[in-house]
Amino acid sequence: MIHKKYFEEAEKILGAKPKFVASAPGGVDLFNTHQDYKGLPVVAAAVNLRTYVYAVPLNEEKIKISTTESLSGNKEIVEYEIDLKDTSKKEKNSIEYLAAIIRVLKRMEKESAKINGLKIYIRSDTPISQDISGSGTLEVSSMMLLNGIFNLGLDKKRIAEYSFLAESYEVGTLCGRIEQYTSTFGGIVVLRQKPTIEVEEISRFPLTLVVINSGETRPVDSIRSERENEINEGLQLLLESPMLHKTFKKKLGKTSYEVDWEKISKQELMKYLFLIPETSAKRFLFTIDMNVSTQIAISILKGDEINIAKLKEMFDEERIRKLEKMNWNPEVVLGEIMNYQHEILRDSYEMSTEKIEKIRNYILAFSPVLGIKVSSKKAINNLIALVRNKEEANNVVNEALEAGATSATVVEVDRGVEFYSF
Repeated sequence: MIHKKYFEEAEKILGAKPKFVASAPGGVDLFNTHQDYKGLPVVAAAVNLRTYVYAVPLNEEKIKISTTESLSGNKEIVEYEIDLKDTSKKEKNSIEYLAAIIRVLKRMEKESAKINGLKIYIRSDTPISQDISGSGTLEVSSMMLLNGIFNLGLDKKRIAEYSFLAESYEVGTLCGRIEQYTSTFGGIVVLRQKPTIEVEEISRFPLTLVVINSGETRPVDSIRSERENEINEGLQLLLESPMLHKTFKKKLGKTSYEVDWEKISKQELMKYLFLIPETSAKRFLFTIDMNVSTQIAISILKGDEINIAKLKEMFDEERIRKLEKMNWNPEVVLGEIMNYQHEILRDSYEMSTEKIEKIRNYILAFSPVLGIKVSSKKAINNLIALVRNKEEANNVVNEALEAGATSATVVEVDRGVEFYSF
């Protein structure tokens, strides 16, 4: 059974049979990459590379943790300790995420007073440093473990939100919510944050995916700050201009998050781009194009009719001819939207690297992949490929490794966070 995947390891490390286990899936972002901090919907998929947290009770006011430095593999075990009487101490290691969720629970939930001593073993299918199974899965699985053991009464939305608060406010990582919400809810998730946080779960559309690790890591937090500043600079100039029509001006805001992007058409925006720097204009157009294509992708994932007219407005003639030849097959359209989004991420947002492009171009040349794009949550290092079946997925794996990728893994869409007691 999947929840007993590392059970024997855990029993050996803990010195007793585990009484409890929680596990949470990793995730990949599919559509609308780097749009969540603008208040736009993002689409991600939970995948079957999970983090597991095994536990036995401990008659002390401490949580003792055993794992490896990366949380995965058979490397040397390291041990950490959290004093439940004083969780304010901030560690400079992966276990800081667990201490952070305890601090959030103590601040937000009266029931957190129930949390008592535990001995924990943490194991992950992939290293925490990889963008696919990062700190979000550790936070979500640990939060679920505490919720299950101590009957805290948290629903999925609070588990996801508290995990996000732990990462963003307690640890201080500049990040969006999508990692924690995908890991919590599982399946294919559409996360909307305006006017309120809403999660739409999509499970009916089958996806075969390959995650490709390029072997290099380029953190995105500084890039995100730069892009926000470039958009905000353009907004300031537009708001100061006397040339704006009042109806258009009402849709704007002082920051990228305040703008009502979904009510702004590309045609309307084009009238005013001469008023702002070229860099800001590129970021504005990227935001509109990325979101329009994402809305079409969401409709396809939900089984709705394909908006061919909108696709013809968005895509060039070569891409349209390809889709017409394939009779607008939904999988093929999704793949082309994925390709299109990669291209504008690369060209209009500088969200790629030379090595990633080399790997991607090699795969496109030699594999029948439907679509392939950079998959970026906290770092630019992964590509996500959409294929028709497992056979094609295995071809992509081989081509990726030949092109210089560090690893390539076939993944399936997986269920969300789970808790079991034995």
